[in-house]
Formats: sequence, C-alpha cells, structure tokens
Amino acid sequence: MKNTPIKQQETNLALDESWIVRLWKWAEDHSRGDFRWVDSDDGGYYEGLPCEKSKLLNLTELNLSGSLFTELPKEIGNLTQLTHLNLGSNQLAELPKEIGNLTQLTHLYLDGNQLTGLPKEIGNLTQLTKLDLDGNQLTGLPKEIGNLTQLTKLHLTENELTELPKEIGNLTQLTHLFLDRNQLTELPKEIGNLTQLTKLILWNNQLRELPKEIGNLTQLTHLYLDGNQLTELPKEIGNLTQLTKLYLWKNQLTELPKEIENLTQLTKLYLGSNQLTELPKEIENLTQLTKLYLWKNQLTELPKEIGNLGQLTQLYLGENQLTELPKEIGNLTNLTELVLKYNQFTELPKEIGNLTNLTELDIRDNQFTELPREIVNLTQLTHLNLGSNQFTELPKEISNLTQLTDLSLYGNQFTELPKEIGNLTQLTHLNLGGNQFTKLPKEIVNLTHLISLALHNNQLTELPKEIGNLTQLTHLALWKNQLRELPKEIGNLTHLISLTLCNNQLTKLPKEIGNLTQLTELDLAENQFTELPKEIGNLTQLTQLNLGGNPDMILTKAQKEWIEALKNSGCWVWL
Repeated sequence: MKNTPIKQQETNLALDESWIVRLWKWAEDHSRGDFRWVDSDDGGYYEGLPCEKSKLLNLTELNLSGSLFTELPKEIGNLTQLTHLNLGSNQLAELPKEIGNLTQLTHLYLDGNQLTGLPKEIGNLTQLTKLDLDGNQLTGLPKEIGNLTQLTKLHLTENELTELPKEIGNLTQLTHLFLDRNQLTELPKEIGNLTQLTKLILWNNQLRELPKEIGNLTQLTHLYLDGNQLTELPKEIGNLTQLTKLYLWKNQLTELPKEIENLTQLTKLYLGSNQLTELPKEIENLTQLTKLYLWKNQLTELPKEIGNLGQLTQLYLGENQLTELPKEIGNLTNLTELVLKYNQFTELPKEIGNLTNLTELDIRDNQFTELPREIVNLTQLTHLNLGSNQFTELPKEISNLTQLTDLSLYGNQFTELPKEIGNLTQLTHLNLGGNQFTKLPKEIVNLTHLISLALHNNQLTELPKEIGNLTQLTHLALWKNQLRELPKEIGNLTHLISLTLCNNQLTKLPKEIGNLTQLTELDLAENQFTELPKEIGNLTQLTQLNLGGNPDMILTKAQKEWIEALKNSGCWVWL
C-alpha cells in the first residue's frame, strides 16, 4: 500500500485478523488499494479500500465497479458494516458464499458481470432494498431469493432466465421489477402477491400467456410486455386501473378484452405488430390517452368511438387494411401526428380539416386520388407525405401550408406542380421522384432552404436555370430522366455532396461542375458522354464515382490520373 507497507501492517495485526492483509493484497493487485473520492454526475462516491484498519472495519460503502476482476475474495464477507456494495462492470462468474455475511447491505450492484448463478447465501441479505443483476448470464434464481423481503427494486434485465421461482411472490415490498430480455415462457401465479409494484418490465421474453393473478397488481403504472408471444390478455387486466403506460407491441394478440375500458388513466397504449382485426368500442373510455399505436395489425375499420379520445396527440394506424376513417376522427383536435401509411384508403373525410394542430400527416402507400380541400386548414403541418398514391394534381391551396419543411410526392402521377409551390419557403426536403414531370416551375427558385431535392424517375428534359438559386442543397437526385444538358448555374450549388445523374441523355457537363468541390458522390452512368470537362478534376473529395455505361467517353491523361488519385484515396470508381 502507498501509506504503509503490507509487511509492516501485518506485524500490527492479530493472527485472526490476517484476512485484512489478504484483502489489502488483493486490492493492491487489482489497483484498488487507494481509497479515493470520484466525482460523478450524481455527486460522487468513494472507491477502493482504505489503508487504515479502523476505517476498513467500519466501512459502510465500497465501490469496486469497472475493475475487470474475475473473482471476489471470500474475505469480502468480513466487511460486515457494509450497507452499499458496487461490484458492477467486472468479469465475475460466481460469488463467494461469504457474500451472505454482509447482512447490513441495503444496496448490492452486480450488473455487467458474467454470473450464471447466485449462492443460496444471498438469502441472508435480508436488509437489501435494491439488488441489481442486469447484464449477467443467470439461468435461474435460488429459492432463497424469497428471503429478501425488504427489496423494493430488483433488476434482472438481460440474463438467460427461463423461469422464476414461486418464492418471488414473497418480495411484497417490490415497487420495480425489471425482467426484460430474458427467456421467460411463463410467470408464476405468485407474481400476484407483489401488490406494491408500480413498474413491471417484461419485454423481449417468450411469454405465451399471463396469469390471471396479474390483476392483483393494482398499483402498477407501467407494464411493458412488448416482444413476447401473447395471444390474449386475461380479463383481469382491467383491474390495473392505475396504469398510465401499457406496451403490448410485437405479440400475437387477435383481440382486446372489453375490460380494457377500465384503464382510464392510460396515456400511452402500444399495440403495434399484433394481429388485431378490430378494436372494442370500449376503447372510448380511455380518454386520457395521448399516444395510440396500432401499426402492423389487420384492422379493417375503426369504431366511431375513437373520436372520444380527445387528448390524443399521436395516432399511428399504418400497415393495416383500413379503407376509411370515421368522420369522428375530426374530434381529435389535439393530434399532432397522424400516420395512415400502407392501408387501402381512397379518400380522407372532410373532417380532417379540424385537426389544426397536426404537424405530421403520413398517408403514403394508399389509393388516394385527391385531397379534400379542407387540407388547407392544416397550417401547422411541417411533414406531409403523399407518396405512392394515385394523385394527378396538387391543389394550389397547398400554398397555405407555409410551415412545411418536408414534402414527399413520390410515386404518383403528377405531371406538373402549381406555381404556388414557391410559397412553401420553409421546405428543406422535397421528394418529387417517380412521377411524370416534364418541367419544373420557375417558382422553385423561392425554395432557398432546400437541402434535399429528389427529381429522379420523371420525364424532365431540362432544368430551369433558377435551380442555381438553391444554394443550400446537399443532395440532388436527377437519375432516370431525359436530360440532355445541365444549366451552367448548377455550379452555384457548392454545398452539394451527392449528385446523381445516371440514366439520362447527357452528352456533356458544363465546366462549372468543377465548382462542386464538396461532392462525395457523383453518378454519371448510362448517359451519352463523349468527354468530360477538365474542371471535373477539381472534385477531389469524391468517395463514389460512377462513369459506367458511357461507351464513347474518352478520358484525357489528366482525367485518368485524377481517377487513379481518387482510387488511391479510397474512392469507389466504376468505369
């Protein structure tokens, strides 16, 4: 030790206290021989062992986390005054049975080790209030765990547990039980004894059913059951009237019990990725809901009672089989996000115009042919996705949506844009790909905040010179059009990092291409180039360059050297 050599200390100790020397030696060998204060975000803590016998014998808090040791000396069991012991983030595969001597412990941290089991002596630690075993390799718990009747928090996240002992039901003071990311297939009925629980976390297990005794946990506010194999919920779920968050996504639920109506304190209900074909009308009672996630189910209709959920701010209905929305959707005037993508909708009810707080509306991949004129009321929209529908024109009233930052029109049948598109001056992302545009309105010049502009897979034969005003662009997609030339103003786009021009009819590039010195991706494949301007050699930051499919293109010696230099710097080049 730094203060007093070990041999000198040993002479001062009685024979029955030789364990102290062994413990000091172990601490010194593992660089934990200095008792020092460590600052942290939550204030700080002492780590290491004190060098003085009196301090060691009266030690109440010991932090040995992150030391990477593989074993714990049995002498640790002599520090009987300890109340807090942190052994987290080491490589412990087992604990000495002497751990059971630390009967004053209230907090024991063993997270982030390699423990496969616990000694039965763990049951002696009857004063424990918090036990953290997250991130180990535990396959089971000893029945003696049931002796820890003062526990309020038990962490068993990310282990390999396949079952829980029935004695878990003795831990009646528990308020937090974390069992996520294990291999549990069932819960013992004794789980119902844990009536003080407020948080029960069970996501990513293999649970097929819940015991009816789950209904005894009437203090629960958070119940996480996502990522299991549940096919139904017991009607007793309706007893959990204090629940505010219920996570059930990624199960195999086909229906909800009508008793769900009792969960009137719920604010978040996650039901995505199940097999629900309908919602019970009793859903109307969940009037405190702010978030309702129903994506990836088999819903064909929504009950009109959904209109009673007036506190909803987020409603996710994507990837179902819905064909229409009830007009009562217009009652959800607090909605900020409405996601309807990947359904079979053909129209929106005019009541959609009541949702004046919407900031995001996603109706992509449906069968819409037109928008109701009431869409113009949604003046708070920042994200509007109309992609992959059957729209042929955009109403000029779109100009009212002046807060839009993201607008996607890809995969429709648009042939032109209204000049009013130029009023959307806050746009940063505009996707017009996969349509039938032959030209762009010059008003596009007003969209000076654009950083991404997708125009691919259209029928453009030219770009307006005003494109050069979009000087904030970083991504410009023009592939698969009928462009024969580019305006020299393309050289003004000096922030571009990606420019894709493949599958056009280009025969040459303007020399101003050399101004785009920030480009990392340039795709010129499948055109009709015969030569490239010498200024292309200025593009030294490229990581991807595609020149393939231009059989008549002749490169100069300087350009060949430029390409070799790019290759040597790690650029992928296709010729």
